[in-house]
Amino acid sequence: MIELLFLVLIIGLFIQEAYQWFVVKKRTVMSYVRLSGIVIAVGYIAVYSYIYGSIDWTNSFLIILAVLFIFNEEKGLISKWLLRVFSVFLFWLGVSQLHTQGTASDVFNYFAEDPESASIVYIEDEEVKVAVNESEALPMASTYKTVLALTFAKQAAKGDLNPEENVSLKTLERLHIPDSDGGGHQAWLDQLSDETNAAGEVRLLKVAEGMMTYSSNANTDYLLQELGTEEVNGVLEDMEMQHHTKPHPVVGSLMLAERKQQENSDASEEEIAASLAELSEDAYREKAWDVHAELLAEEADYAQESFRQPLKQQRVWSDRLPQGTAEEYAKMMQAVQNRDLPFQSDEEVLANLFEWESAGSQFHEYYTPVVGGKGGSTAFVRTEAVYAEKGDGTKMQLVVLLDDLERDEQQRLSGGVSDFVQAMIEEEDFRQNVIERLGH
Repeated sequence: MIELLFLVLIIGLFIQEAYQWFVVKKRTVMSYVRLSGIVIAVGYIAVYSYIYGSIDWTNSFLIILAVLFIFNEEKGLISKWLLRVFSVFLFWLGVSQLHTQGTASDVFNYFAEDPESASIVYIEDEEVKVAVNESEALPMASTYKTVLALTFAKQAAKGDLNPEENVSLKTLERLHIPDSDGGGHQAWLDQLSDETNAAGEVRLLKVAEGMMTYSSNANTDYLLQELGTEEVNGVLEDMEMQHHTKPHPVVGSLMLAERKQQENSDASEEEIAASLAELSEDAYREKAWDVHAELLAEEADYAQESFRQPLKQQRVWSDRLPQGTAEEYAKMMQAVQNRDLPFQSDEEVLANLFEWESAGSQFHEYYTPVVGGKGGSTAFVRTEAVYAEKGDGTKMQLVVLLDDLERDEQQRLSGGVSDFVQAMIEEEDFRQNVIERLGH
């Protein structure tokens, strides 16, 4: 009910301003500002609803209210200046919630509070310096794609796949749900340009790069199918990642809720989420593969043209993504960095998929080009697994896993994880402080 009132108020305020503009024709600088405030808030509502599948009415209302009060030109019984002081506070409150950007210290302090659904492992020159909840299996989000990259490099070395083989972009497009991967797939497509041939095909290696560099979920599911789940599970066994759950299609599982809704149109959002949560791992995986097949065959008429899903349903999907432990992923990063894998791999492919040049990247040029890894996130999860090598030869591996994040925590910590990783690699004082506080 309160959300409906907010919506009515927003519409009413917009009509009032429009009346001042087009009927009374009172167009002052302040009226421009007030109208802009309304437009900004409406835009925020639209963007937020696309990302989270719900609407943040409270902060939108605060921003509009603050803009209208701060730049109010009318005199009233209440002191205009007192009203403006109060409005500045409202504006600060709304904007602080809108643009909360976490820092490295925020992530550090979060771990210092010993959260249950979070883990971290930091290894320096083969010595474990920090290990918190290292054996706790948590959803890996897109960081799990490193397992597929390893399998790709293994099969390339064995000759089981040809990285130069061509793949139709139309096939990949069938597995793509716009706005479901943070724009990753589209960003990958946008930079391909000269990489596609006249038939609209791209090399398989480029598909793998799209998975790792741009985190395309469509590319991920295609590669999972081409590599084979048995081969992927075999790599998990080779790497002794005993706590890792078996993989399933990311997009296929994401669209399970839409398929379920089509089958039972009368079911509520909560009922759909509950029915998916109750499925066994095997049943959930099987249904995700069913959706994957329907997407490829273009038989999934429930597939969305633009992704939008209630948070309760997204939560089930997020919780059931492939899980792993920080300890096992740190050992994987160590093995990749040292090229000490328990199987033969194509080292050129491995470097291509895992590593990036430090020059021009977020990392300081003091470090050699051997910096690599993969991150991931959902509305409730933030993960990162990286390795780096200092100019003096010191080797580092760092894995950060955050799960069960509330909305404000996700907004605050998601960007902070990147800063935390960078600070751990670059800043000696920060790194030593983390080791002292969180170390054994």
